[in-house]
Formats: sequence, structure tokens, C-alpha cells
Amino acid sequence: MAEWIKARGENILISVKVQPGASKDIITGSREGFLLIKLCSPPVDGRANDSLIRFVANRLDISRSSIQIIHGIKNRKKLLEIAGISIADAENALTPLP
Repeated sequence: MAEWIKARGENILISVKVQPGASKDIITGSREGFLLIKLCSPPVDGRANDSLIRFVANRLDISRSSIQIIHGIKNRKKLLEIAGISIADAENALTPLP
């Protein structure tokens, strides 16, 4: 199991580090216990947070309402709590291909 994903009851927790203002939305890898995600949206008025939730929901094929940012709303390092998906399925969907 990757360092950036953990179980919390029936939900999972994912530690992410976001780089807003990138040229495209992409998962670039992991480092120091964080999943690294680049987003096109700028960090203005919560747009990067909205983009992050949309991007992760699309990758996991779940609804956006299943994802909450529980820590780091105004920080690049965030903790997501996600319902309705297993750790194995989330890890497979979010691990970038080499």
C-alpha cells in the first residue's frame, strides 16, 4: 500500500500535494507521503480545491460529493476523505503510469 493512502473506518484518507496553475491536470507521482497532483486552476477563490475534487472524482469514477477536504483548505498539502471506494481501487486509479 502506498504511503499517501490510509483507511479510516469505511472511508479512505489520501494525502495530496497540489501544484496549481499547471499546463494540465495530471498526477505526477508521490513523494514524502503525498500524492503529487498538478492542476490547471489557479489558487484563487477555492478554484484549485474545486478542480482537485473534480479531478480525483473523475479518476476514481465516483461522485464529487463523496470527497471532502478535511485538512489544508488554504494549503498546497491537503488531506482528502473519500467514501464509497476501496483502498485498492483508489490506489490503482490514482497511481501514475511510469
